[in-house]
Amino acid sequence: MKLDAEGLYSLAIQAVAMPIAARIPGKIVIDAFCGSGGFSIALARAGKQVIAIDTNAERLAMAEFNSTLWELPKPIRFIHGDSRQWIPILPADAVLLDPPWGGTDYKTRGVFRLEDFAVDGARLIEKGLANAPFVALRVPVTFDMVQLKELRLPYEVEENRFEGKLLHKMIYFGG
Repeated sequence: MKLDAEGLYSLAIQAVAMPIAARIPGKIVIDAFCGSGGFSIALARAGKQVIAIDTNAERLAMAEFNSTLWELPKPIRFIHGDSRQWIPILPADAVLLDPPWGGTDYKTRGVFRLEDFAVDGARLIEKGLANAPFVALRVPVTFDMVQLKELRLPYEVEENRFEGKLLHKMIYFGG
């Protein structure tokens, strides 16, 4: 696989990404911050029609290359651009949000909040739910779970582990 330092750090490994992909309903899924393609590949492997978006052209090219390493039942559509502009206009049954956390520096902040994402998390959830009935958001283990109650939306939280280590959490809205 082709990865840069951020991609290596943030890539969703297939052993963790596949159960998440299986849980996301519908046929068409937007991977709004595809990075190096881990979630996009898992979603495509799960039989979804995937629209993968990223603002970083080099990372998007890595995701496209990485997707060729798998025999996917459906090709992934790759879009270079800002997902905030694309989410409202693309047809989708679900939106997967994995916005940048700020690299390893996020750990030094203590509690991680929706506004700590590179793009405001609350606005992303709002945009996603305005377009699709289901949104999945990946958050760090240090995420402020109390903040979810302030959104006043029904949600479920899932802890994602690999070899016993807690990697991150997924928050599912809608469904």
